[in-house]
Amino acid sequence: MGHYWAWRDEETDGQGLFQDETAVWVVRLPGVSAKAGERPDLGARLEAAAHLVLMTHEEQATRIGIGRSTYYEVKAGRGGKKARRRAEAYLRSLEAMPKPD
Repeated sequence: MGHYWAWRDEETDGQGLFQDETAVWVVRLPGVSAKAGERPDLGARLEAAAHLVLMTHEEQATRIGIGRSTYYEVKAGRGGKKARRRAEAYLRSLEAMPKPD
């Protein structure tokens, strides 16, 4: 590919080779900062989680168990307490997932 070296093996996950690991840590680190007394930005964590698992926000809202408009309210910091709790529980479940290799 031009003057860049790249794998040509079909068995190698081409997109996984260059996956940015910052999305993993953006999801995991706010849990650590919350223990230190800082309030994590739920919207940024939801954005990073959607990027991490490669799904749309609508699909993520379905996984959380809240409606699309409620999801965007939570993401903007205005959602209800029950929806925020569900989103936090979902993010904690992602934190517990093993790190992708």
